[in-house]
Order: sequence, then C-alpha cells, then structure tokens
Amino acid sequence: MSFGNGTFPSRNLDIGSENNPLVAVVSANNVGGRVRLVVPAPLQAEGDYSTITLDEFGNLRVGAPLGGVVLPVAPPFVTLIRSDKDTDFAGASAANNQLVGNLVGLPRNSGTIIACTLLAEQNLAWDVCFWTRDTFDTADMDTDTFLDQISFPAASAITIANGVPTTFRYAMSDLQIPYRDQDTTLELHVSLIPRGGAKLAAGAGGNVVLQFSFRQDAP
Repeated sequence: MSFGNGTFPSRNLDIGSENNPLVAVVSANNVGGRVRLVVPAPLQAEGDYSTITLDEFGNLRVGAPLGGVVLPVAPPFVTLIRSDKDTDFAGASAANNQLVGNLVGLPRNSGTIIACTLLAEQNLAWDVCFWTRDTFDTADMDTDTFLDQISFPAASAITIANGVPTTFRYAMSDLQIPYRDQDTTLELHVSLIPRGGAKLAAGAGGNVVLQFSFRQDAP
C-alpha cells in the first residue's frame, strides 16, 4: 500500500496499537502523496512524510521502503455482544414467530457483524434477523428496518457429551454484514425466529443465548 501523486479524500487511518494509537491523516488535494502522521507524545511530534508503504510483514513503513520509521498496523477492534438468557428472547414463541431484542454494548453505531453463535436448550432450526431500528418490522414497507438474516439448520448444532449435553451449540463465521444502528443508541437490534417447532418459555427448557462478533469501522 503506497500513496503516489494525486488528489485524495480527507480521511483517517488507524495504525499503531490499541493502547497507543496513531493516526495518519491523508489530506485533500494531497499532491505528491504526502501523509501527515499524528503521533501521541512522547513518541515524536507531527510530521510530513513523502512515502508510506505496507511491508510483507504487515508493518507500516513511513519514509524509505527499506528504512524509515516502522510502525505496526493496528488490527480491527472486535467486540463481543452477548444476550442474557433470563431477559433477552426469554418468552415463549410459536414456530415462525419472532422474539425481538435490543442488545447493548456496541462500541460504535456502525460496523460489521463477522460471526454469530447461538446456544439453545432446544434443537430447533433458527433464523436470526438484523434490524436498523428498534421498531423492527412495520406494516409500511417504507419504514420497515429489516437489514439481513442468517439461518441455522437444526442439524448444524453440536453437543458435547462430557460437557453439558443438553445445550445445543450453533456457530457461523466469515460473515460480512454491514450494520448501522440508525437509532444511534449503540444497540444491536436483533430478532430470533424458531423454525420447525415452538420455542418453550424460559425456565422450561427454552433458554437461548446469542453472541455476535462486531468489528468496528475505520474512523
């Protein structure tokens, strides 16, 4: 990754580490590909650099490609958002009816859902739907906030014989679901739909827990 001559939109790039972040600001009308690197004290002062490259080890090199200042590129921050079996999706539900939840804990209102796990006491098929507001589905399609959905077949669940054999575990990774909470409440608006059978009430063998891996967008 290098910046040559040209005009670039103004944006920030997160580099460095989570505890010691750096920000590379690519300014508008950036003729010559110069990058202003804003570095927190006491590392060094701000400066302009004519070359910024990404080497084969994933390090950011500011200056000459084989020298200069070498900085590790920060990995995307991932937050785990988890429901509570006693309060979220806790009621009984007929097959094909949904239970809705507004899960708190998003670090930002926008990002990407990259994985989902589901723990259940019933071995059902499940649909997990994502919504952009806490109004969920509405009779007017113009205000319906449906965003995306994933499905867990009943046969995809695993059990652990020498663990808790009554818990059915489902998992799906490699998701790339762009998400935005349009209520700006830092909540993940989700609904859970049992397929192929009714969901029992909580405390009667119907407990479920959903967990999502949420990756923050770059600033």
